[in-house]
Amino acid sequence: MNFQELEKFRKNLINRKRSITTEETTKISLILPLFRLLGYDTENPDEVKAEYACDVGVKTSEKVDLAILIDGEVKMLVECKSAKTKLNSNHLNQLLRYYSVSDCRIGVFF
Repeated sequence: MNFQELEKFRKNLINRKRSITTEETTKISLILPLFRLLGYDTENPDEVKAEYACDVGVKTSEKVDLAILIDGEVKMLVECKSAKTKLNSNHLNQLLRYYSVSDCRIGVFF
């Protein structure tokens, strides 16, 4: 990644911001391109896994939006919301639930 690529990415986001209104569009238009820019192979499910199962207490089949894996181990959990959503403590608690039952030490909210 170089700064020119990052600047181009930033400008594209500014131009597209009003069209990014749902969680899925946020993932497709913002989060996955950012991870590609950072060098992750977002099309490789051994590296970036969507809808990663994260059982929380009695709740099974809870899904984290994305998990970043390195050598088969989850290194980062990513919980996505619409780019229009104002994040609050309820959203943070959702990520903390997933984070607390995994060996992962990085949790990210978008």
